[in-house]
Amino acid sequence: RLHPSLEGNLTHQWSLVNGGRSKQELLSTVSGLTAGIGSNAQFMSESSEFTIQPESHTREVVVAPASALVPHPRGSYATTAEIEQARDEKGLEPVYAETAHQILVQHGDKLKVGDAIWMSMKPLADRYGHPNVFAVARSKDGLWLYSHWANPGSEWYPGNQVAFFLPQVTKAA
Repeated sequence: RLHPSLEGNLTHQWSLVNGGRSKQELLSTVSGLTAGIGSNAQFMSESSEFTIQPESHTREVVVAPASALVPHPRGSYATTAEIEQARDEKGLEPVYAETAHQILVQHGDKLKVGDAIWMSMKPLADRYGHPNVFAVARSKDGLWLYSHWANPGSEWYPGNQVAFFLPQVTKAA
């Protein structure tokens, strides 16, 4: 299920339950767990573009550094477009918008100080209309929910940790 180039390069791998809560319930829970929520992340979370999966279901999330996804970027750093292309070529899938929130709720206690994970997801508009993705982090102050610009040309440092879904496996009848 995991592309050979990613073997040994994962920093996290979790089962994650998405969906099954109301948007307000999830946002309230995240607010109670975090030391802070960035203003753009707050705006994105409250926007109509931010949706929750209606049914509760489990997905496998993997996190790998940008350098494992795009080992030889065209420039100094991999771009959003290159990361998305590598994701698709490696058989990974974008995460849901709510995944960052669910990581904080279900696995935030496993994040160490200095951990920061960006979501490979369909970007949402920030308050200025720029495409952004969510990020979760743990600092010495606690858990945080942030956002990050995700224009096709936005650059990602080689050490940026990026979250994806493994493809869903369906059982044959």
